[in-house]
Amino acid sequence: MEIAYVHHDCFILFLEDSLNTAFLFDYPDAEHRPEEAAGYVRRQLAGRRVFCFFSHSHADHFSSDVRGLLVDVDSAHYIVSEDVAVMAEAFDPDIHEDVSVVEPDQTITVEELAITGYESTDLGVGFFIRLPGSTVWFSGDVARWSRDEQDEAAQKFANAHFDKTLDALKSIAGRLDVAFAAADPRLPHWAGGLDVARVVRPRVLVPMHGFGRHDDMKKFAEAVGNSTPLFVYEKLGDRYRPSL
Repeated sequence: MEIAYVHHDCFILFLEDSLNTAFLFDYPDAEHRPEEAAGYVRRQLAGRRVFCFFSHSHADHFSSDVRGLLVDVDSAHYIVSEDVAVMAEAFDPDIHEDVSVVEPDQTITVEELAITGYESTDLGVGFFIRLPGSTVWFSGDVARWSRDEQDEAAQKFANAHFDKTLDALKSIAGRLDVAFAAADPRLPHWAGGLDVARVVRPRVLVPMHGFGRHDDMKKFAEAVGNSTPLFVYEKLGDRYRPSL
């Protein structure tokens, strides 16, 4: 497999299979992406079987424009959180057969993929994806959203919820292959990104939720050290091939 960085939480995961499969994660609205992102994504996905994931409906993670973007693909299926399906008619599974909704603590099957939703304390879900021969975690906004300005009860809830998710990922995945995890530089603990590296210990960690501040991803890599292989990107279109 190979990973391409687009912006913020948006990545393309290319699978080297006979069906020319690719995953597109959290393609954001126009105000949250560089102008050249749309053309890049369209070119990269042309002719492919695409699974498009939306973890939640915040504008930095979701854009209904994506349907117009995927006109050149071989096929497309949209896997979305419930709030996306409710908010955007274009992703209502009662109207569109190419949409599947994943709720927290629910596992669905889409072709050869088994996809489990994990609740976020913010909005939507994270996706644990089991595919033939590998496992992928895409956190969306499932993170350690514990802030100093919160009261003690709120901080305790946020930390306990995220710790429970970490334990679940560690136990169900065995050794998780690829983890796309929030590493938000606005929080001193990187929104739990360091914990994913140290507790879950994926074979490859892809830090995200950096709002295009690529120098912060380098700082995160320094904090992680050599314990976990990282995809440290610097610009749209950077690629990484994990050694799995």
